[in-house]
Amino acid sequence: MTTPGSAQQHGLTYQVVPEARSYFASSEISEELLAGVEELCMDGGNQVYRECAPVWDGEDDLFDVASLDDLVLLPNLRRVLGSDSWPLSCGMSSAPAA
Repeated sequence: MTTPGSAQQHGLTYQVVPEARSYFASSEISEELLAGVEELCMDGGNQVYRECAPVWDGEDDLFDVASLDDLVLLPNLRRVLGSDSWPLSCGMSSAPAA
């Protein structure tokens, strides 16, 4: 496990630990589990952010959403929390759909 001290020693300050990136990139989530997702919570205080980047303060764009393309994989998604600016960062209007 990478700790904040060892992350700094290995030049991983404010970066995703390569092993964490590989783990999540290779993880497969079944369609059944994806269909069960009704809410996403993108709070910088969530444990997953500390696992991926132990030396991250939330003050940069390391985990900013860049694309909404994969939302089609979550057919029952009803709410996204903690992401007031993500539509704008993805080139979308923040105005409600008509």
